[in-house]
Amino acid sequence: MINSEIEKFLEASDMSYMFCLLANKEIERMNKLPQSIKDSFKRTITEEALHHVAKNYIPDYMFESNEAMIQQRDEDLDMTKDDDDIEDMMGISEE
Repeated sequence: MINSEIEKFLEASDMSYMFCLLANKEIERMNKLPQSIKDSFKRTITEEALHHVAKNYIPDYMFESNEAMIQQRDEDLDMTKDDDDIEDMMGISEE
């Protein structure tokens, strides 16, 4: 097997078929993620999916990605605001 967590899950629950079905669904879901998110995985998609099912934890990568984009946008807006403040202080105007 891939690791002890997966083996432990299968032995404890005796649901090999259900585990495989859930893992396949998780693989399908993860394959639909944007490439930038898939590139951030430390393991292959199959290994990540098996790990998620064994741990009974399915992370919401899209939510995390959207939060990161919003945070980056806010930081960019803050930098733009700082640039505008500096231009105002120096008496520079865009015309």
